[in-house]
Amino acid sequence: MVSQRAAVRSVRAREAAVGLGKIISALPFIWMVIGFIAAFQHFRAAGGPLTCADFGDVAMMIVSGPLNYLGFSPHFSGCDLPVSR
Repeated sequence: MVSQRAAVRSVRAREAAVGLGKIISALPFIWMVIGFIAAFQHFRAAGGPLTCADFGDVAMMIVSGPLNYLGFSPHFSGCDLPVSR
C-alpha cells in the first residue's frame, strides 16, 4: 500500500508538471504577440502603401517575435505577382 507521504509527493509532482505545461504552452502565444507589436510599430512608422513584399515582412516579423528587438530584422524580397491583362 502506498504511504501518505508518497501519495502527497505524487500529487505535488503532477501539480508542478501541470503548472510547467501551462507556462510552456503560453510561451508561443506571448512570442507571437511581441511579434505583432514589433510589426505594427515598424510599419506604422514606415507609412505609405503596403506592397506584397511588405506583407511578407510582416509575416516574418511576427514569427521572429522578440528577436526584432535584439537587432534581427527579417526582410522578404521574393514577391513577384503575375500581371493581369
